[in-house]
Amino acid sequence: MYCKWFASAYTGSLMGKGLEVMALLPYMLAHSDKNGDVEINPTLVAVQLGCSIEQVEKGLSILMEDDPESRTLDEEHGGRRIVRTGRFSYHILNKTAYRLIVSKEEQAAYNARYYETVTKPKRLGQKPASEADSRPVKDCQDSSSHSRQEKEKEKEKEKEKEEKSTGIRPSRARPSVEEWLAYAGEKYPLWPRSDAENAFDHYVTVGWVTGKARKPVRDWRGCVRTCYRGWFERHPGIDTTRVVL
Repeated sequence: MYCKWFASAYTGSLMGKGLEVMALLPYMLAHSDKNGDVEINPTLVAVQLGCSIEQVEKGLSILMEDDPESRTLDEEHGGRRIVRTGRFSYHILNKTAYRLIVSKEEQAAYNARYYETVTKPKRLGQKPASEADSRPVKDCQDSSSHSRQEKEKEKEKEKEKEEKSTGIRPSRARPSVEEWLAYAGEKYPLWPRSDAENAFDHYVTVGWVTGKARKPVRDWRGCVRTCYRGWFERHPGIDTTRVVL
């Protein structure tokens, strides 16, 4: 795995916090998933970083503290970098925001390609190298967006067929795993991704039915909320002031 690490980290409010923080935070970013969830066992991490268990625990404590000087300060998290979601589980609060930041070099390279393949040919009265490139320049643009759009169209066609045969709106009854995880991650950022995936797999296995009567699911978002409440009840140690029910 890899992560984006910005030079501004050394000049912000973490400056002077010590090696416990400046070594631990990049480690957590590199080992976390795309949503910012990561497992940190101080004993194992201490061996990998070549430090003591106490130093790892100290770094975790600092990163979980409120920081009113943080560049990403918000009222909900008080400038914290991470929150604890389990015994060894943590969630990096601003990983997604920083992951989407495009470097100046990446943006300059994209703009140069766009000029050579689209803008310049048009000025010369020529056809652009690719009609697919004839779109506005956007930060964080994904080169595979066209293929994703085609896949989404295929999914929509399949959902329309299912709607005609069952009379239930597929978009509300049977989401894709991406839709399920996106909703769960947005509404319940403290819910571990692995547990949310297990909940999705459960409904796939039972055929998207609920209760002893095995009634078809009509709004999968309700299933997400139910599964999350079950996980929350099994983890009484979670900080309730940071959890949205």
